[in-house]
Amino acid sequence: MNMNSLRGIFVVGSVSLLLACGSSNSDGGTPSGSTCDPVAFTMLNIAGSDAKVCAATSQCIASQCTDTATKCAGPNYATGVYTGTCGAYFDCVKGCKCEKTCVDKCDPGTSDCASCLSIDLGMGCTLVCASEIASCGK
Repeated sequence: MNMNSLRGIFVVGSVSLLLACGSSNSDGGTPSGSTCDPVAFTMLNIAGSDAKVCAATSQCIASQCTDTATKCAGPNYATGVYTGTCGAYFDCVKGCKCEKTCVDKCDPGTSDCASCLSIDLGMGCTLVCASEIASCGK
């Protein structure tokens, strides 16, 4: 079994526990009329969560996952300027306006970006921000 398989098993197991406790919405994305937060949306999307993005999720990333967000999206991610390991990916998410079917076509491009998204953001920040994600509701 290769390292990616092991990561996948760990991510699925960790996220399953979170999702069992969280809420979901029917469209699996940012509700209409709200602002697209590509980093928060990606965190939830990569983790397989259908919870909606809300201010609490974005604030948790800014306060408790700053290093990860900066690594993946660049130091100016909060202003909508994406560089970092996954700059092009977040530009794609932003261009998709956090619409899940469009975002699913965005390509991480490199294994470093894929790892940053799945392990660092999708697993790490999802666990750190679990209570905030749950508070966002449906």
